[in-house]
Amino acid sequence: MSADRRLPGSRFEHPSSQPSVEWARAECVIAPSHNLTLHEELDYYWGDGPNCRPVPLRAWRLAEPQGNRIINLPCRSRREEPATQSHVEASGSARTTVFDFTAAMTELVADLVARLPEFSHIRVQQLHVGVTRCGRRPGGLLGRITPLRFPGGTLYRRCGAWQLVLPRYWLRGWELLYLIAFPLPRFFDLPFEEKMITIMHELSHISPQFDGDLYRHSGRYCWHSRSKKAYDRRMALLVRAYLQTRPDESKFAFLRFSGRELLQRYGVVVGEWLPAPRILRLALDKGISMGAPESPCLPQSTTEHQGGLHGC
Repeated sequence: MSADRRLPGSRFEHPSSQPSVEWARAECVIAPSHNLTLHEELDYYWGDGPNCRPVPLRAWRLAEPQGNRIINLPCRSRREEPATQSHVEASGSARTTVFDFTAAMTELVADLVARLPEFSHIRVQQLHVGVTRCGRRPGGLLGRITPLRFPGGTLYRRCGAWQLVLPRYWLRGWELLYLIAFPLPRFFDLPFEEKMITIMHELSHISPQFDGDLYRHSGRYCWHSRSKKAYDRRMALLVRAYLQTRPDESKFAFLRFSGRELLQRYGVVVGEWLPAPRILRLALDKGISMGAPESPCLPQSTTEHQGGLHGC
């Protein structure tokens, strides 16, 4: 993409230099002034290895092969994924293929990062794209991004007499810095362009330094500047810029289906779900105490449906 496609008057005009990947694998020093270091108890390893936690899955299928009602399947993990196939066969559906939402979305995000210079600072290996469940009401959450670092990209933050500490997430050998989740099946009920805008919306919240923190605009309205509608209009420009690069249609073809159409085509839709990290309180002389602080110190940026536009 040429430089003239950058959004005018936005943070994308001055892309920052990318930090080295090696910093993510460095030793975690929590409080340099007190020489405190946390070890295995603050590291969560997700994956298929012998010492890893199984990655939780969420799954959906149609209640009836030709019906409209979508139901949730019991929570499973990657190690138990073949059992999901038996659910499809037991339901009598002609389709027994499982569609992996996480794999498809990760491939799409990688293509967005490769084609749009506005997202060139993103390292897809340290970004997890997953799912979350949603209620039956028509409006509500459409997307959520959770940073895995405090402001400034640090793992710790002083709060009175406590040191607040974030655990580190590792997935298949890579340390994660962001968790993005889309609620299914509500996400698939959006038109194609709205789905793409929602994806761009969440990616644009990532800090240009890619340090695990969210990007903050100056002033009072730090997440979407002064106007959420103007913010999403800029995301629509990014969608058009991406489509003008003539990407492979197979990268985003699944977004052209509704939830019911996708389930009729494949039978079951599965997606990975990683829980948001729990903030730990560390007393400098008393060890570690589990629990959340009184005031929220780890922001989450959410996208909700409000009259066809996005807000949070």
